[in-house]
Amino acid sequence: AAEESPGVVLVLEGFADFVYSAADQEINDVIGLARTNGHLVVGESDLVGWSRGGAIASALRGGRAGVVLCPAFGDGDTVLGTTDPAVPGREMTPGRGYFTQAGKVHKIQVPLLQ
Repeated sequence: AAEESPGVVLVLEGFADFVYSAADQEINDVIGLARTNGHLVVGESDLVGWSRGGAIASALRGGRAGVVLCPAFGDGDTVLGTTDPAVPGREMTPGRGYFTQAGKVHKIQVPLLQ
């Protein structure tokens, strides 16, 4: 993006579908370029997708920043490499989770819009 234009947001919904595919390395290169140029990169997948590995998952985990909704114990380590506090399951209602950035963990609630 040009200097005077607003930043770009790259969103990879269901990125696990592309792991170990022909597009895996190309998508990884685009993630690297976006980060180098200061753009926001968002990756979405279920926990199994984050666990798969591959270049895409590694590139997304490398940022060590993100949101984990309704986490079970250890999900923060798997996805972001940062330990989330242990909380009882009854506190993790839909939409509740953790935002992690720069090693700091914040409990959040994402509203449900209908």
